[in-house]
Formats: sequence, structure tokens, C-alpha cells
Amino acid sequence: MLKLINLFDLLLLNYANAAAALPQTVRQPDWDFLALVLGITAAMCAGAFASGWLTARLFGAAPADRTAMTYGLGMNNNGTGLVLAAAALADHPLVLLPIIFYNLVQQTVAGVVDKVAAR
Repeated sequence: MLKLINLFDLLLLNYANAAAALPQTVRQPDWDFLALVLGITAAMCAGAFASGWLTARLFGAAPADRTAMTYGLGMNNNGTGLVLAAAALADHPLVLLPIIFYNLVQQTVAGVVDKVAAR
């Protein structure tokens, strides 16, 4: 139940902070741009998680330490960056999309890592 509440809170915070970019994106979607941003952010996020896992594996870390290192390098707090970008670049709302996508992709990848680590 706590995970579900946390997920809802993250989605609400992302939506609240991204409200400047969403109307323009929904009104006039540029599908190529959205796909490019999603692909790049997904690759960056997956690379961060993979870097943590590979680094821990290279140094022969125990499974628990490997998981900690994976999350330590893979997870980061982008909320401050989202708020700062929304304030500083209010006239360029599409600048927020990479941060929004990264936040959403990061949570998805973290869930996948959790399922894989649980095995």
C-alpha cells in the first residue's frame, strides 16, 4: 500500500511541476521529438543503473552491496531541477520534458531492478 501511495505522490508532483509543459505538448504533440527525448532519457537512466551494477560486479561486491550500488548510481532526485527549470525557463516549457521523462523512466527502471534483484 505504501508503494502505491508513493507512486501516486510521485505522479502528482511530476504533474504539478510540469503543468507548464503539458498543455502545449498535448495540444500540439511532436511525436518525433517526444520519442527522441524518451529514448535518450531512457538510455541515460538505464546506463546509470547499469554503471552501478557493473561497478559493483567488477569489484566483487556481495549481492546486497551490488543492489545498493545499483540504486545509488541509478536513482537521483530531479525534483529540484524540475522546479528550477520551470522557474528559470518559463518561456521554454518543452525544456521540462527531458526532466519529466527521466523521472518517470527512473521509477520504471527502479521497479524492474527491484524485480530482477528479488530473484
